[in-house]
Amino acid sequence: MSLLSVDSLFIYPVKSCSGIPLQNIRIDNYGVENDRKWMVVDEKGEMITQRESPELALVKTEINDEYLRISYKHSFVKLFLLQVNSHNYYTSVFGSEPLSVTDEGDEASSFFSDILHRKCRLVRRSELYKRDVTSGKITGKHQVGFVDSHPILILSQSSLTALNQRLTEPLPYNRFRPNIVIGGDCNEFDEDNWRVIEVDTLLFDFGKRCSRCMITTINQQTLEKGKEPLHELANFRRDERGKVCFGAYFTNRQTNGTLSVGSRVIIHQSEKNPLNASNN
Repeated sequence: MSLLSVDSLFIYPVKSCSGIPLQNIRIDNYGVENDRKWMVVDEKGEMITQRESPELALVKTEINDEYLRISYKHSFVKLFLLQVNSHNYYTSVFGSEPLSVTDEGDEASSFFSDILHRKCRLVRRSELYKRDVTSGKITGKHQVGFVDSHPILILSQSSLTALNQRLTEPLPYNRFRPNIVIGGDCNEFDEDNWRVIEVDTLLFDFGKRCSRCMITTINQQTLEKGKEPLHELANFRRDERGKVCFGAYFTNRQTNGTLSVGSRVIIHQSEKNPLNASNN
């Protein structure tokens, strides 16, 4: 049996802002606790991401049990985690059903408006927020936050190594924004085939491959845009829809528990599924 373990763990509290590497992450009703719990929106309440505002990559986040600290250069704003998240208005993610959100106030609004040079607001999920996973393979019902698709994105070290061997300049994990990076003895792109995996006694079910967008071409430190990795991935990682895929989405069966770096990963079910097959 292949020996696999958790190499790295990340959360991304504010959608499209920088992530936080952690030694432990907690699982909750939405996947990873505090992951994509906040999102920047425009005056109409529509989401803003690095696709149109790459400056978000330079916004740093830190989190503890009391507050989320969001910083950019020499300015910062603190948001307390424990508060009543009443409904203020609705937003959506890629044409989703209306999503109930709480507005984080004028200080947070000014913070992001100054960075993006446009009027915007920062919102978090309200107590009425509800968004079901509706695509890919679905095992049971699952809620999801402001992520693009499924709750948890998994990437293997082997896959990134295989990609970087094809590139002139190797890319770091932050181009792909995974939650769980799995290391050890597996073939590149094996995460495409995993159907049920276990980490720290917690079970995760395959949802679908992750189709990639232009955000992966943005250097997360300099904001410089290039052709890679999409140009190279397009040569060998297109699915039947023509989408470029890298990494895989999963859903969590349990809604309470902790994952740790170094934990053993067990593949309980695997299924060969060619990239150009359906149900990706």
